[in-house]
Amino acid sequence: MIGLAFLAPDILDQVAAGRQPVAFTSEWVKRRQLPAGWDQQRQIVGGL
Repeated sequence: MIGLAFLAPDILDQVAAGRQPVAFTSEWVKRRQLPAGWDQQRQIVGGL
């Protein structure tokens, strides 16, 4: 779960506010490796 510490700040804000995509769950995060680049993270999470 250390990877969650490196999520883009705006994605973290969405999660904290409960506005993340429905498919963006802890299980989804555990099964995948998100890239370090925030723009790439936004594209992936935004596509869920």
